Amino acid sequence: MGYLIDTNTIIYSIKNNIKVNERFKEYLHVPKALSMITYAELYYGAKKSAFPEKNMAIVRKTAELFPVIEITRPV
Repeated sequence: MGYLIDTNTIIYSIKNNIKVNERFKEYLHVPKALSMITYAELYYGAKKSAFPEKNMAIVRKTAELFPVIEITRPV
């Protein structure tokens, strides 16, 4: 079993929230993934941000670290 990480958790981690990053370290070996919805929210936010190129690079890196799960009935 693993965790489906939501948008706010990713944003808190990017902003170096100590509690969130400690939790990621605590569960380092537990599988984690993003839903396509979370990926779309991160993508939209990055494109609309003051620094779209920088933030899109972060979104791409995040998608490399965590598999993006397509929307299906089991999700």
